[in-house]
Amino acid sequence: LKKVVIPAGVLKIGNDAFHYCDKLTGAVIPDGVTEIGAGAFLFCFRLTSAVIPETVTAIGKDAFACCGFTDVIIPGSVKKIGESAFQNCKDLTKAVISEGVTEIGDHAFNGCMHLTEVVIPDSVKKNRKICL
Repeated sequence: LKKVVIPAGVLKIGNDAFHYCDKLTGAVIPDGVTEIGAGAFLFCFRLTSAVIPETVTAIGKDAFACCGFTDVIIPGSVKKIGESAFQNCKDLTKAVISEGVTEIGDHAFNGCMHLTEVVIPDSVKKNRKICL
C-alpha cells in the first residue's frame, strides 16, 4: 500500500486506522472528514504527503506521530491538536498552525529535531509544553 484514498462520505478516520502502515507514502483525506482519530497514522514512517481538509475539527493523540512529513499545515477549522500528534516526525522542518486553532496538546511536536519554523496564531489559548 503506497497511497490511500479515503472515500467521500467518510466522517472520521478511526483510532489506529492506518497504524504501522510503514510503506504508506501518501494519504488523500476528503472534505467531509471531521476527525482524525488517535494514532490514525502512527508509525507511518514513509508518509510524506497528507492534506488535512478544512472540515477537520480535531486531530487525535499521536495521530501523525513518527511520520515522514517535511512540512505540515493545520487548517483553522481544527480546534484541537491532540497530545503528541506530530511527535517524532524527524524530517519535519516547518509547521503552520492556522488562525482558529485553540488548543495544542502537550508534546505535539516533541522529538521533531529538524523543526526550524512554527507559526502559532493568537487563537491558540492552550499550548503549555509543545516542545519546540
